[in-house]
Amino acid sequence: MYIATIENLNRVLTERRIRQPKIRTALDAWVEDEFGIPNFTAMRDDFFGIAGGSTAFTLCRQIASPTVEHISAAILARALGFSFLSPSFVEDIFCSNNTEKRSYVHVTWSDYGRKGNTFFRGERIVGESFEALSNVPLNVIRVAPRIGNETVPEFHARLRKKAFGESVVPDVSEFHRMCVRQATKKPRTLFVFNGRKTERKAISDVDLSQSNFRPSAEWYYPLFQAWFLDGSMALLENYDYAKDGKGAEMLFEHSGRTLQDATGQLPVVLRIPTEDSLLSIPRRIIRFPEAILCFAERFSGRKEGDFSSLFAEVADAIFGWRE
Repeated sequence: MYIATIENLNRVLTERRIRQPKIRTALDAWVEDEFGIPNFTAMRDDFFGIAGGSTAFTLCRQIASPTVEHISAAILARALGFSFLSPSFVEDIFCSNNTEKRSYVHVTWSDYGRKGNTFFRGERIVGESFEALSNVPLNVIRVAPRIGNETVPEFHARLRKKAFGESVVPDVSEFHRMCVRQATKKPRTLFVFNGRKTERKAISDVDLSQSNFRPSAEWYYPLFQAWFLDGSMALLENYDYAKDGKGAEMLFEHSGRTLQDATGQLPVVLRIPTEDSLLSIPRRIIRFPEAILCFAERFSGRKEGDFSSLFAEVADAIFGWRE
């Protein structure tokens, strides 16, 4: 399901833009039939601020942290002539066997020493154990008092602002709630935050006017994948990060096939590397964010080649950069 090369990406996006009205019509009809949600593509465009005629490279992570992965994605978007979106999902729950989620509370810093070699240093930014944080939404987990008086997402947002300045990071938690409220074919159960933990409840027992619920991944995942059908958004992803089982990968493949059957199109998904080092936060880029523009200029103009390899090349350049 992944698009492997830059030239194939450009070919697919050209085709999607030509057929965009038909794709959107077919998608809207399917979403209304399956979920009872009218005008789905217009709702997506409005939420993300999607402009016609362009494509946004989209890196979806629970927290939009300025990791090497995140910075590499932003650099490649600029270098290849795309806009960049980094939606967050801060109301997702913490689970200790997920590599990505662990990286938010046990941060890995990448830097270089006096000999010029890159090194990594881990820092646990929370005071509670992973077991105590299990099933707790990320946006209510707070950093340890020695670090500050903020939540874990606020900690990462502060760092991201240093790297990218002021920028909009849409939180898809509310978009998922919008879909539930709009749907006439609603999920039978929802996950509800009760003040400390998240529990599953029958939808009849949930006040949908509140903002303390979210649907299950099984329900919203086809809608999530549908964002990437018409050429407006291209997903940057690799499900090897989901080391808590094959659930995410299976949802990815099943949703893709479902959308292809319904609309004739697979989601536009670009495979990116999965080395754990990409989840580190590069201190030197945070200190000198102007390097991001320099990298974008260095890698601009690429017309062909393996996308994952180019992504790794950008990441290596970040690790090796000296101010």
